[in-house]
Amino acid sequence: AERLLPPGGEVRIDGEATSSAPPPLPPSEGHTHHLYCSRLNEGAEALVVEMLAARDPLSQLRWTCSPDDADRCDAMLVYLTARTWVTESGAPNEAFAEELRRTMERGTRLVLAHEMPGRGQEGRAAVEFGAFLSDGRTPTDLIAKGVYALVAVPLKGGAWRETSMALLEAAVREGGRGTAAAQGGEGAACCERWSELVGGVWSHGGGQRKPLLAPASGV
Repeated sequence: AERLLPPGGEVRIDGEATSSAPPPLPPSEGHTHHLYCSRLNEGAEALVVEMLAARDPLSQLRWTCSPDDADRCDAMLVYLTARTWVTESGAPNEAFAEELRRTMERGTRLVLAHEMPGRGQEGRAAVEFGAFLSDGRTPTDLIAKGVYALVAVPLKGGAWRETSMALLEAAVREGGRGTAAAQGGEGAACCERWSELVGGVWSHGGGQRKPLLAPASGV
């Protein structure tokens, strides 16, 4: 199905790839990388690789998985799945929690990305966001420090995956800025800007803004 943009816009086909965006700006002064993703955060590295493959303009993104470079990165990715806070043995993932504590103490910006349950999410350990607050696995001190204070990028599967990668690209480009979650940390806050973000993701192509439209309803 086609969807019409407001006057002055253009017709887009659901699922059509967006145009190339300009390369990211260099890392901020004193930093060597845009993004750090921890290998202690299962799946984080693979998610960055997936994003780069889907959003080719980010091939110039400077990212690292080396803990030695973590303090020289503009932002850190926090990939939220059912495996984030537990190890393969089922024990608490205290090593990742401690790394995240150090990151927050340095004041490094966080980019949260949350795998949401739904169609096409098989194998991604998707989980409802509320579980991070209710299952007792997220260390309480990190919750108190505001680890969930920013709206997480919602990651969906199927026809929504391309949109999800574009949203993640936008979050990385913007240095992890986001809207603060509602006071009280309700789980639903992670997705409160979903419609706004979908409408706001765009890339430059031929000097025009090109919004990335959502798939047809029901997808």
